Parts: sequence; structure tokens; C-alpha cells
Amino acid sequence: MQGIAVLAAILAGAALFSPGAARADDIHDGQGWLNVTATGALKGRLMGWGEVQGRFGNDASRLSQSILRPGLGYQVNKDLTIWAGYGRITNHNVGPDVGEDRLWQQVSWTAGKLGRATVSTRTRLEQRFVETGSDTGWRLRHLFKYDLPLRPGGTTNFVITSETFVALDDTDWGARAGFDQIRNFVGLGFPVAAKTRLEAGYMNQYINRRGPDDQMNHIASLNLFVRY
Repeated sequence: MQGIAVLAAILAGAALFSPGAARADDIHDGQGWLNVTATGALKGRLMGWGEVQGRFGNDASRLSQSILRPGLGYQVNKDLTIWAGYGRITNHNVGPDVGEDRLWQQVSWTAGKLGRATVSTRTRLEQRFVETGSDTGWRLRHLFKYDLPLRPGGTTNFVITSETFVALDDTDWGARAGFDQIRNFVGLGFPVAAKTRLEAGYMNQYINRRGPDDQMNHIASLNLFVRY
């Protein structure tokens, strides 16, 4: 019952913030995102997080964004971990690159089972410092994940995630308070080595541009998760 309640709440939230069908004049791009995330115990309940991403835009023809995101966590119990960390994001534009420093705090929770599937959530609060302005941008992100084994006892899973982003304030570098974007992913997850899992699939990213044209990115997403 707990898993059903969580699923209903997350799907209701996603429906609330999801935009309507994309307009014909919206900007569309094909992209490729590569992500490696390593997590594990450092000492006792102290946990470590290390993440590296490369995102390729303009029909996946060039590196458009790179991310380095380390962090530390405290494992409250086997289902709940509290995290805090730093992120360095570089936007590789046609002109000069634009950098962003980002502080983040996060709660990761394995909510329970929904049938054979595992339901988990991640809530992250960010403070964003972008080189082109002096304001601090506050943003809230909430991710829901549904992880279903294709067969009982199997190691290949059907994976669905949905992550909603809400900006909490306006900034002089362009952020506007309100719905920012939503990312929806569907794919397969399977082990590729000991304590290493690959999740590969399609992600749809809808970005609220606050102008006449929003943006929809169609992303081939590869995510490697390493436990140590």
C-alpha cells in the first residue's frame, strides 16, 4: 500500500507540472547524454558520491554541457540517505563557455515495493551561481523511479523515471520562478560487471524557455551506476 500511495502522489505531481503537447514551432534537438555515478560507504554511515556527465547537443554533434558533481551522505537507514555536495557545470556554447557553481542537498528514499517493482524517490534542492550574473538561483527537483524486473529473479529491469524541476526565484542571469523543466526516461537496466549497472534508454526533456519557443530534447541516455 505504501508503494501505491507514493506512485499515485508522484504521478499526480508530474501531471500537474507537465506541459501540454509540444507546439510545432518549439525547438527540437537530438542529444546524447553519458553519465557515470559512483556511490558507496566511506566509513560507518558516511557515504561518498561522485558523478561525471557529458551531454552532446546539436543532433549529438558536439559537447554542449559537462558536469562534475561530488558529494557526501549520511545513511539514516537502509532506505534513506541524506546528501550534500557541490557541482561544477560548464555550458559549451558556440561562443565563450559559461560556467556554473552549484551547491546541492538531497534526500534519497527507497519507498517500497509496488508488486514486483521497486519504487524510489530523490528530492534535491540546488543553489545555483552562474558566471553571467550575481544572483543565487534556488531550484527544487523531484525524481520518481519505477524499477521492474522483466521476470521474477531476473537481472534485467524495465526502468521509468520522471523528474520535475521548479525554480524558486527570479535571477539576473535568466531563471524565472515557476515550472522549469521535466525529464521523462524509459529504458532497461542490467548489470555489466560486479556492483556495476547500466541503464540505457530514451529521455524526453521539455524545457520552459519563458519565451515564444520552448525546447524539447530527444535524448539517447546511457547511465552507469557503480557501487563500491
